[in-house]
Amino acid sequence: MTIEPRRGELWTVAGGAGNPTSKPRPVLIITSDVFSELDYVTVLLVTTDSTEAFTRIPLAANRQTGLAEPSMIQADKIVTVHRRNLRQRCGYVTPTVLAKVRETVSAYLGFGG
Repeated sequence: MTIEPRRGELWTVAGGAGNPTSKPRPVLIITSDVFSELDYVTVLLVTTDSTEAFTRIPLAANRQTGLAEPSMIQADKIVTVHRRNLRQRCGYVTPTVLAKVRETVSAYLGFGG
């Protein structure tokens, strides 16, 4: 089975050295599709903790996202994982949410104006 994640998709990830958790958890793919041939992908962790913060972007639980509970994308939790640790595609975020992710990650890293 070929795993072909695309930017803006939500996947579950688990296992492997350097992974944030051994149990499956949702992540947002942020690696550019231009780099789809690489063995690793960069993701943002997703949490059900509803604590609001500058670095958190809310996500609804619905068919589109595939999430069972309302969640938050954590723009300050940037992790690179081997694509073999991606388990299942859950869904995807809207272009509006992806634009907010880009803005927030850029600001968090000090790249934005």
